[in-house]
Amino acid sequence: MDDKSKEQENKELEDIKIALENRGYNYEIPLGKGSYGTVVRAEHPVDNQKYAIKLLPIVHGDAAKYQKRELDVLTKTDLWQQNIVKYYSCWQMNIGNDPYLFIQMELCRVNLEAFVYSNEMGNAKIVLAQGPPRFYRQVFPQILNGLNAMHSLGLVHRDIHISNILIANPKPTEIRQVNIKIADFGLAREIGSVIDGSPSLTEAPKLQRLSSGIGNELFRAPELATEHYDYKVDLYSAGIVLYFLSRYLEDKRQWKSEILALKNGERGREHLSHRDDETLFSLITSLLDEDPKKRPSAKEALDIPWTNIQSGKPTESIVTHGKPEAKIVYIKRDGEVALKRCVVNDDTFFDLKAGIESCTGINAECQDLHQETIINGKDELIEIASDLDVRCMFQSAEKAGKEVVIIVSENTLEMDVIYYLKQDDVLEAYNLIKDLEPTVPPEYILKGVVNAALGQEQGSREHLKIAQQYFQLVGGSASECDTIPGRQCMASCFFLLKQFEDVMIYLNSVKSYFYNDDAFNFNYAQAKAAAGNYKEAEEVFLLIQSDKLKNDYTYLSWLARCYIMNRKARLAWELYLKMETSAESFSLLQLIANDCYKMGHFYYSAKAFDVLERLDPNPEYWEGKRGACVGIFQQIIAGHEPRETLRDVLQLLRNTGNPQVEYIIRTMKKWAKDNRVPVS
Repeated sequence: MDDKSKEQENKELEDIKIALENRGYNYEIPLGKGSYGTVVRAEHPVDNQKYAIKLLPIVHGDAAKYQKRELDVLTKTDLWQQNIVKYYSCWQMNIGNDPYLFIQMELCRVNLEAFVYSNEMGNAKIVLAQGPPRFYRQVFPQILNGLNAMHSLGLVHRDIHISNILIANPKPTEIRQVNIKIADFGLAREIGSVIDGSPSLTEAPKLQRLSSGIGNELFRAPELATEHYDYKVDLYSAGIVLYFLSRYLEDKRQWKSEILALKNGERGREHLSHRDDETLFSLITSLLDEDPKKRPSAKEALDIPWTNIQSGKPTESIVTHGKPEAKIVYIKRDGEVALKRCVVNDDTFFDLKAGIESCTGINAECQDLHQETIINGKDELIEIASDLDVRCMFQSAEKAGKEVVIIVSENTLEMDVIYYLKQDDVLEAYNLIKDLEPTVPPEYILKGVVNAALGQEQGSREHLKIAQQYFQLVGGSASECDTIPGRQCMASCFFLLKQFEDVMIYLNSVKSYFYNDDAFNFNYAQAKAAAGNYKEAEEVFLLIQSDKLKNDYTYLSWLARCYIMNRKARLAWELYLKMETSAESFSLLQLIANDCYKMGHFYYSAKAFDVLERLDPNPEYWEGKRGACVGIFQQIIAGHEPRETLRDVLQLLRNTGNPQVEYIIRTMKKWAKDNRVPVS
């Protein structure tokens, strides 16, 4: 690299460092740079964890689809617990004058190729050629597991190769510790639903037309030269990866010619490190079959016996979905002696705090928790502040055969802030907390909530931006991202960014915990409506029981819009009729008038414009009423509205003194007379 290029690169990294520091992250080092963007390592301010942050310049046109696809894959909740690199959050901000997309992801140590040739676990020849357990038996089932998860959702990766397969754990010292993650989804594509992870390849004429000639050329399946293919292209690429895992070459630069020889049919069992492994050779051969129909699916490959190591499968990242049994804890208020028995439904921090709230009445948001225990003969208090703390607490107590005793103290500042929020005194809540420097997630969350409430009340973009950043810091941290409050924080972050499809991803992942919770349903319904899911939004709005929420203008306006979009304009009109005359009722009239007009519900649009015109003689309201009345007239002529409605339309028109009225009325009455429709 020449001096000028080096200088330019250093300038770019310095700009990235400044951008991340403005976001609250501590920039550390660059990890890599490709044609689509740059990846750096940075430390998170909430949990002090290190993350990989991918920076992609915001582009437009055809190239923008690759950024969207990567996010679409990373944010699918069904992939969060698989052998897929973990996504935490994303945001947009400028580097210099150019807009960039920042994607915060799990930090992985190194890619598969670099790991094999790094000699961190000894000589590469020993790792690849010997065992036990053999390296490919640990790694390849995890690759299949990640592909199966994608294919089960109808996703195809299209760029599987040894640089896009990462080693997740920091520094494994044994083969069985190696944990694999599939990464880089810029070329991933949704190609249709897949059932049970093992769909059948359709005939070529029925396949979608897809981009051809994409992905790493060495690992590319032959059918990628065409526009008709499906998820089996990933299995072909995986077959080459399996060959890489089971063949030792002294110099990694030999691999280009080796893979070309493999694809040309010039490599056989004698080239494998494990020549006696008939199953291995058979699988490689079937995966590299030029006929995609003859290749096994990822699920079929996972099911063959060789993927088992001793007593079980090696993929530690595959989770079981069994529900933990209820736990018993004993609660003691700080400064008191008496113990209270409490049932906790799950071994999460959220459920522990919820269980304590139900037993003691102490608001979950205001609890400071410490486990009372004995270490080396001394009484100790261990802070409990995360899911990991809770699991360790239960595990250590079970191992020692002792009961769990928790001391609960109340955070008075948080209690006071929450009190003022519940009294709708947002400014007082803000004054209490504005000087607090948050150090733990609950404090970040509370500052986010207060800033969001103040921003909405005062129309302050600055406070809304601060709230969004607090929510993102918590939801994007490793300690909180998989907790219920963490998911709620990410939902709140995207809500403030008006990215409602992303809001739905996070709210859907926790909704089972908030059955009949009015506050949750209020936000959930708004997000559904804003995303255009009006039918479902209406159903959720109607679940809300709180009179305070049901009289809130936000509730009334969104429910009215849902009614109109669901072809129930009469119910929207009835919502208005129940309101007292106010600025809010005027705003609801405007919404009904315009939304009904847009949806072709001209009768209620005309009624709304009629009231608006009488309250405010704005010419625009007459124009709206005139158009709506003509629209009803057309519907009556076409037989889509009852003829009797014409009488009401004529009365609405007579409420206006505009000279155009007489001509419109004369035309309608002539049609009524000709068609024997009584209107007087």
